Amino acid sequence: MNEKNLDYLKTQLKYLGFGDKLSEVLRSALLANSGDFPLSLKTTPNPYRFRPKDVELPLANETMRYNLQFKQGSETNIHFLNNMHAALFTPGSEPVARQFNPDSAYHVTAMDAYNLLSGRFVEKKINLQPAQEGGAAETKTLWLGLDLEVTNHRGQHPFKTFHEQYGYDLEKTVARYQATGFESAKEAEARLQALRKGHLVATTIPLAKKQTPVWVAANPERGLNVYHLATMKPIHNFDIFPEMKKAYEEKRAAELAATAEAAASEALAPDLDPVAQAQGRSKGARR
Repeated sequence: MNEKNLDYLKTQLKYLGFGDKLSEVLRSALLANSGDFPLSLKTTPNPYRFRPKDVELPLANETMRYNLQFKQGSETNIHFLNNMHAALFTPGSEPVARQFNPDSAYHVTAMDAYNLLSGRFVEKKINLQPAQEGGAAETKTLWLGLDLEVTNHRGQHPFKTFHEQYGYDLEKTVARYQATGFESAKEAEARLQALRKGHLVATTIPLAKKQTPVWVAANPERGLNVYHLATMKPIHNFDIFPEMKKAYEEKRAAELAATAEAAASEALAPDLDPVAQAQGRSKGARR
């Protein structure tokens, strides 16, 4: 067995968030020298951060199943991790799954996979150019999500990406929701970092003129996803920002009024049938 190969794969698994849980079965598979092989692991994920002690976890029955496929080089005895298939199981719902490539620029970890399959977004830093001698790698930051409503030609949920030019500012967004717990610089950074990783963060926001305990998660498309702390029932932006609902209703009323006015004008308009017009012109010419 190639010990360097084993150490490299163990380090890769740790980076992906599996720790040492697969180390022994990985060693056994390499000792067996049986070519390509799979390893699997079942976990109970915990996306909750800054949870109040007296609050039960509403998604405690969720489980993740990871199937890791290892492939042997065609001309060597070196093995490498070919792909990671992640599946989320929630009682009462269909499983949600996707395959992730460990060599992808997004570097999706096991926890990233869970948060993405849960419909949340993860901030990732990707390398544009490798580091030159004596310099740093050229990188950029983006928000990564999955379109869970569709699958592509490979049967995979496609990625959704929001780059820096999109203008999503997490810190300003949190301030707009008036979320508590971000007052001190140290605590704010810890909570913002948790949100950037796709986690659910406990906080309170003003709702119906009172502070309401909620979970929040980053969402570049809508600002923040907000859920009731005990039930995980979604709270919509219209309920949080009454002025937004009022503006939408006024805009919608104006659109409906314009549509009705256009329909009324069309109903009162004279018959412009081209055949009838032509006949009318012909009669006038004979006179």
